[in-house]
Amino acid sequence: MTEEDAIPVLIDLLASGPPSAWKSTTLCLCSLAFFGGDEIRLSIVEGGGLRHLLQLLLDPWPSDPGLVEHALRAIHALSFSPAASKTLSASPSFFVHLSDLIRQGTASIQFTAASVLCNLSPNEDVKRSMAPCMASLIKMLQSRKPASAQETASRALLSLLSVRSNRKELVHDEKSISRLVKMLGPLQEEINKEFPVSVLLSLAAGGGGGCRRRLAEAGACSALQKLAEGDVPGARKAHQRISGGRIKNLFSSLGRRD
Repeated sequence: MTEEDAIPVLIDLLASGPPSAWKSTTLCLCSLAFFGGDEIRLSIVEGGGLRHLLQLLLDPWPSDPGLVEHALRAIHALSFSPAASKTLSASPSFFVHLSDLIRQGTASIQFTAASVLCNLSPNEDVKRSMAPCMASLIKMLQSRKPASAQETASRALLSLLSVRSNRKELVHDEKSISRLVKMLGPLQEEINKEFPVSVLLSLAAGGGGGCRRRLAEAGACSALQKLAEGDVPGARKAHQRISGGRIKNLFSSLGRRD
């Protein structure tokens, strides 16, 4: 049986097969989507495979974390297809569930959910609705495994932080900001400093004077200056944004007093 012939059989198993077959079926679809190329992914989407995978993810029966993870991995594989990406990006309910998985899932589910988010283009309202998962993504920046976890968390955060209200909300989360600044220090050697720096730069660049002041008060300036001396990408610019904004606010305050 060719890959093309196997796709409708697998989709039919998801639609009407026994629950005992769902996990192995999602694994097969995941493998086909990852390794089969754009045409295979498009065939799965057009054949209804994405729709049935979403049904498993959103309302799995029986409740099985393993099945959820396999379905999510298959959806991630399909999300590289423009057709699947467009469908998923237009589904607010999917992003609500994605946010819940990032907040409450196992480490592997959190990573896969963040990876899916990186492939999609949700609108600003959807990004606002995902603000509660930003603290979990900050924690993911500290993950050692898999190797791409820190980069994935950074990319997902930068997507959400493109919305001003999310930047303001994160900078008011003292625990997350403290965690982020500590990542810049030499004691956390396992962290690629470029990723937390990119998040701080996003906060400093578009969060307003209040955001920059809070970052400075959390100790970001001194940590960024040391990284800038070590030529860590983005550190010098982030330091200039935060320290420059702080000086500007100081002069502005003195001017108002006069």
